[in-house]
Amino acid sequence: MNGSPIKEQLIENIGRRKKTMMTEFKTADDPKKARDDFIARQAMGRLAQPKEIASLGLYLASDESDFVTGTLNLIDGGWTL
Repeated sequence: MNGSPIKEQLIENIGRRKKTMMTEFKTADDPKKARDDFIARQAMGRLAQPKEIASLGLYLASDESDFVTGTLNLIDGGWTL
């Protein structure tokens, strides 16, 4: 599974250092504008909710996905379109 930025937990890996996007927003010159600009760059115009990402994991763990093999499932709100 490869997920879109999640509203409650946005993590950016930079080398060996991890920092949250929320920290990036707070330390920007204009935190509200930084967050709004980030959201505006998302194809759906909003951040993913955790349940939207979790639903794919639940599906893949269920018997309903028995015939699903060897594929990458993107949950990115249309970012890769």
